[in-house]
Amino acid sequence: MRRIVLLVLGAWLVVSTTGIVGCTSSDTSSDDAVGTDNRDPQDALELELAELEGLAFELDGVVFVVENGVAQEIARADGVRSLRYSPSGGTIGFLSSEGERDTFHLAESGDWRFEAHWDNQYGSLVDEAVFDDESGVLYFSLKGDASTELRSVGPDGQERVFELSFTPSGEFSLDAEGASLLATGAEQAPTVLRRVDTGSATASSLVAEAARLYAPRPARDGARVCATGSLREEDANALLLIDVMSGEVVDVNTPGVTPLGPVWSPDGTRIAFSDASTGEVWVLDVMSDTLYRTGLTAGAGGLAW
Repeated sequence: MRRIVLLVLGAWLVVSTTGIVGCTSSDTSSDDAVGTDNRDPQDALELELAELEGLAFELDGVVFVVENGVAQEIARADGVRSLRYSPSGGTIGFLSSEGERDTFHLAESGDWRFEAHWDNQYGSLVDEAVFDDESGVLYFSLKGDASTELRSVGPDGQERVFELSFTPSGEFSLDAEGASLLATGAEQAPTVLRRVDTGSATASSLVAEAARLYAPRPARDGARVCATGSLREEDANALLLIDVMSGEVVDVNTPGVTPLGPVWSPDGTRIAFSDASTGEVWVLDVMSDTLYRTGLTAGAGGLAW
């Protein structure tokens, strides 16, 4: 059993909630899964912003990125959602809703000058989108009455429909991973995480499954995926770590903090996520199993790193 260590030191700009427990995998009983830490959350160690270089987040319609130790404003828009770096990290994009017009905005990393890349004719039915800067293709999910479809728009503006669909769910999620997509629909029981071959309209393969599995985000090495969900139906949502080769799913429980929208750091050593209740941003160092506060708060637009 792994243990997450909560370090203690004076901190600034802290809000309530936390507690740290151990990790479990699918063959570990719930009695052995939970440890406790009763230290005061007001004393949790907080990372300096210099340790969060490149972390992007949305709050109240403003998109920020941490650069040179400062959280800088880089965009403003209504209804920001699906904030994502491309798989290579070379670009960053997000969807916005302004009146009846939905737009996917795109900028080069480090430049941060966003331009309208795609005027989305489907409006709020497009829940998520991610841009692959290697191919110039934008992938997105389209919600229908009977299913959620995977689609893409190429550099020539031509739209492609994948012959794969999922039961509609507010928790449907996809992300790009080189020449493939990771996709899941949380109304499935158990929830299945699939890799979709972007070169084929139909080919997909099973990566992993859990009782619930939301918002998969691959590390840039492609070997690991972080997500949220649970190994058992009766468990609360936790941070999930998935080994792509073996399909093993391990959960990292954080009592008092409900993880939402986890993302890997570019070097694959840390995972940032927000608390679903407060929006407070936390960072897990996966090498030392240490959880840190950041002093940041994220909104519904999510995190990107």
